[in-house]
Amino acid sequence: DVCGSGYICVNGSGDYSCFNINECDQEDACASGYSCVDTVGSFECNDDDECALETDNCSDDAACTNTDGSFSCECNSGYAGDGVTCSDIDECADGSFDCESGYACANTPGSYTCEDIDECSDGSNDCADGYMCYNLAGSFECVLQASAWYTEGEGGWTGLDGNLVPFNSSDYENTASATYALVSAGNVVGDQGDLLGAFLNGELRGVAEAVTLPVSDAFGQWSGQSEFLLYSFGNAEDTGETYTLRYFDASDGTDFELSETFVFTPDAVYGTAFSPVVINLSITVNIDLPAGSWTWFSVDALTDDMTPSNVLSSVDVANAYVKSTSGFSTYVSGYGWYGSVNSLAIGDGYMLNLPGGDDKVLSYSGSPVSPSDYPVSVSTGWNWIGTVAPLNLDISSALATLDATLVENDYIKSSSSFSTYYEGFGWYGGITSI
Repeated sequence: DVCGSGYICVNGSGDYSCFNINECDQEDACASGYSCVDTVGSFECNDDDECALETDNCSDDAACTNTDGSFSCECNSGYAGDGVTCSDIDECADGSFDCESGYACANTPGSYTCEDIDECSDGSNDCADGYMCYNLAGSFECVLQASAWYTEGEGGWTGLDGNLVPFNSSDYENTASATYALVSAGNVVGDQGDLLGAFLNGELRGVAEAVTLPVSDAFGQWSGQSEFLLYSFGNAEDTGETYTLRYFDASDGTDFELSETFVFTPDAVYGTAFSPVVINLSITVNIDLPAGSWTWFSVDALTDDMTPSNVLSSVDVANAYVKSTSGFSTYVSGYGWYGSVNSLAIGDGYMLNLPGGDDKVLSYSGSPVSPSDYPVSVSTGWNWIGTVAPLNLDISSALATLDATLVENDYIKSSSSFSTYYEGFGWYGGITSI
């Protein structure tokens, strides 16, 4: 063959031509798993990468590995099978998971997650009566509610037939019941953990948790609302005694006395679920104002009118002066308060100067507020901050939400003392509570 291998000879007039043969046109020029590539006078068989070409038959849950002239399939971690067919391994069912105590295994495709167990919701907590369960990551915490209602060394309250009663309820032969609805700023209040307590001379005589009425027309406007079914205890000699009421807000840990009271009468029934005794929550703010000096103050009761004319109505001394971080107002005899302090905001701090003469008491009434609804904004530099909680809080608890931003030598002062923040220790100084 004058042309040689890989060519075809074509005779011509007085001559001939050699043309390349395309071997790739021939069937089975290359074995399975290879692709034919024609070259001049020859051809090549190149390996097909089935994985890259996506011509493999591996499962979507498997890894494809190219080999010379072929490929292999291997199921991904978390799956079992021959690579062509792969099934999820349920680690939660076969026990191969590794979750810490307080977490439950939740199977996912090819793996699993460890999800926190909410012991407070599933009933696996062991919180005693009077304690509120708070779920934590991997655990839970039992927090005593309204700890001030407990008598030192005694039980406060206990559970009886699914209800809360004073620990010494068996000491009393008589009872009275009352159904209350608590209203603040036009809204019915009462959430899980909230308590209403009845007291006689500081002794707990009845306690009730907030309950939510069923949604039903039978309850009228109170359908689906919160109420307190208060069962109070006493003896014959307590007939006619006035029991005071206290409300504990579990969301903020606040506890305050209500203006409403009731007279204990054996077997008395006050209110019903569809016609409860309505208590409009109200507290009275009283702040002593010594004459001839400055008083630092804040307000924590909400009214429809938070102007100085209303909140400071009991301060009617000529030239009395109140200032904020941005303005001031003065009391003008025959007119009232005038200036740039037009409203007193809950959570803000103020200073008031009372001229010489008689001491005064800043006094006004309003609805108690939830501290969580009135966060106090703090920025770099000096801030005048007020308090919202009706009870004193230790400084670490009161300023806990600032922990992430506190730095060495942050400083807080009052009219009489100060404290400094030290990294690795916390607050130290003369201010221990706010």
